Amino acid sequence: MIQSSNFRVDTRNLPSISSKYVNARKGEKDEERSNTRRRNICILITAILVLAIMAAVGVVYIVFIRNINAASSKPQPLQPQPLQPQPLQPQPLQPQLLQRQLLLQAQALAQVLQVQLVLPVQQVNLPGSHKMTA
Repeated sequence: MIQSSNFRVDTRNLPSISSKYVNARKGEKDEERSNTRRRNICILITAILVLAIMAAVGVVYIVFIRNINAASSKPQPLQPQPLQPQPLQPQPLQPQLLQRQLLLQAQALAQVLQVQLVLPVQQVNLPGSHKMTA
């Protein structure tokens, strides 16, 4: 049997607990740096892609506007357009103003109707012409 006094373990080449901790911390720092580096690279690539997409959209937009301007600058033969009355579109009014406007229109219409009813038909005799009614 081996006695404990005769058996000795050589611990000079074994790492100590403190060196294991230091190595673990170095590994964590390296991993943090690596993660930060990866994150920065991803942000950079994303920014480059966004700028490239914006540039492509800008170019398409500019080309589109140039095509519109070129098409509109071509002289086209003038064609007479028939004159058509534009329908009047009422402005949006507040309820009180609308009510007042309707009242004024109704009063004006009533006055026109009264004037037409009150005026008798008169005969006008002009020299050299036949009788006319007004």
